[in-house]
Amino acid sequence: ALAWLSLDGALGAGPWWLFGPAAAPALAAGALRMARRRPVDHSMPVIATPAGVIPMGPVVWALAGVDLAGLGCVPLLVALAGHATALGSLLLVQALVGTGVAATYLLTRPLGR
Repeated sequence: ALAWLSLDGALGAGPWWLFGPAAAPALAAGALRMARRRPVDHSMPVIATPAGVIPMGPVVWALAGVDLAGLGCVPLLVALAGHATALGSLLLVQALVGTGVAATYLLTRPLGR
């Protein structure tokens, strides 16, 4: 997607497609967390809003994995939001953060789950 946006001119010049492989470890860790999550906990409390109640169990279940992937892709999101011109440093930071998030998740998750 980044390559197409770069070819279309929506992004500045530079090797935007390299963010894909750099973000892959963080996205993979988020997908693993999402695949290994437990069933929805319907005993969690609800949040009362003027439009009705929001059960927290499905919300927490849906965000498991997305939070980890989002945390690992912060440098990519910063580059996209700021239309950065010097991508080299952000690519390096993305590769380090993505690999760090994936390694931390894989080394700290309980075995057998």
